[in-house]
Amino acid sequence: ERDLEFRSHADALAPFVHGFYRKLGKKEGWLRPEMDREYADLPDEYRDDNRAAAARISDVVSLVGLYVVPESHPSSDPPDAAREAVEQNIEILAEAEHDGWMRYKIQNGWTFGEKRDDALKVHDCLKPYRELSECEKEKDRNTAKNYMGIIREAKFKMVTDLG
Repeated sequence: ERDLEFRSHADALAPFVHGFYRKLGKKEGWLRPEMDREYADLPDEYRDDNRAAAARISDVVSLVGLYVVPESHPSSDPPDAAREAVEQNIEILAEAEHDGWMRYKIQNGWTFGEKRDDALKVHDCLKPYRELSECEKEKDRNTAKNYMGIIREAKFKMVTDLG
């Protein structure tokens, strides 16, 4: 329950999560047209995906000994300790991000298929991280690398020591 306060901010963080994906997708050329709109203009399903992504950040980073705390929380961390922990554990974080995304999708009726079809809730990335293409893995890596910026928007930070 240590991250309950952070999780309660998932609604506020969701637009920033969407903004991150939208910017990255445009840059790398994989953004789907239906996602290229402001958060408020997204269908409920896509907004729910972004809220789930925001809420799972604290679970994912906890796997490598990081905590999400309010930015006012005192910490004895050396400068850049959390950033270094993310960089040193990027594959663990990326795989956990992917696993969390898969759990959310499966719980919401999605299944694996060779070709993505949103109308039928079929997705070609509903498979273990190790089986993803490098391009798909890089999306998860980029997500984990950007956790700090996303949580900063909600006035939180990552620390290695609760102090």
